[in-house]
Amino acid sequence: MWIFLQPLSGGMWITTTVFFVFTGFVVWLIERSINNEFQGSPWEQVGMIFWYSFSTLVFAYKEKLLSNLSKFVVIIWMFAVLVITSSYTATLASMLTVQRIQLSSREEKKLQMMEEKWFNNDETIFTNQDSRSNPSRLNLHSFRGLFLVTGMSSTSALLVCLYLKRPAITISNFKFRLNSTIGSVKLLLQCSKTSYHT
Repeated sequence: MWIFLQPLSGGMWITTTVFFVFTGFVVWLIERSINNEFQGSPWEQVGMIFWYSFSTLVFAYKEKLLSNLSKFVVIIWMFAVLVITSSYTATLASMLTVQRIQLSSREEKKLQMMEEKWFNNDETIFTNQDSRSNPSRLNLHSFRGLFLVTGMSSTSALLVCLYLKRPAITISNFKFRLNSTIGSVKLLLQCSKTSYHT
């Protein structure tokens, strides 16, 4: 009943989900100040983070991205999603095929002979693989490079975005402080004029 969960290991499911949310957060953070589609109430914005990232799974997003940084993040993430979904589909199809073959009693002896020939032979293709690698399940170890590239590109885009927004934040803080200081000076001058005339 739960065979659709078996192609990915638990760690792979968790890591993929975390990257879906992280990618949605990065795209939202980059786009929210320049794109009206990424604005709204706090609940709408949280919903946008989840909606946008998970809609990339089936290429169903409708929001237009305005920033080149967010486009870069999404291109890398779409490649990762393509690799993960293709691998998931191939592994699930393989598992379902093996399950059907095992159900056939006529093929059971042939399958057992093939299994002994392939898996008990010392010179199989699996002898040089890492012991953590399981050919029947996709695990995090197999995709660590893909997640590394995705994480580094998203983090780099986020840092560039924050760096570019830094002058605007500093200037707006400076204007606020300058206006506050000018207002304070005006108030002091008015008070001193009033006290001087009385």
